[in-house]
Amino acid sequence: MAIELTKRIACALLLVPALALAQPQTPPVDPARFRVDPMPALDVKRERPRPVEGAVLLDLSYASPASGRVPATLVLPARPVKRGPAILFAHWGLGTRLEWIEEAT
Repeated sequence: MAIELTKRIACALLLVPALALAQPQTPPVDPARFRVDPMPALDVKRERPRPVEGAVLLDLSYASPASGRVPATLVLPARPVKRGPAILFAHWGLGTRLEWIEEAT
């Protein structure tokens, strides 16, 4: 009985290192993968403000990091305020940025 127990312990001691070596190794992480390229300036271009009932619309565009320019409309209160809430409206896939003007004003 003691010999059987000794054999089992010996097998276990031999198998543990073998199993540890058989585990897949995690490749080292390259820190360069996590470096962030500095974003270029947005190059914001503003149009002349347009007053509407209760608000002022400011059409603007900014340079896209991918290519071209991205148009946007900034809706400001007609009377300037120091601080206030902001809401970002996003149009549907085939919509336009102007479809939310009524809700925003």
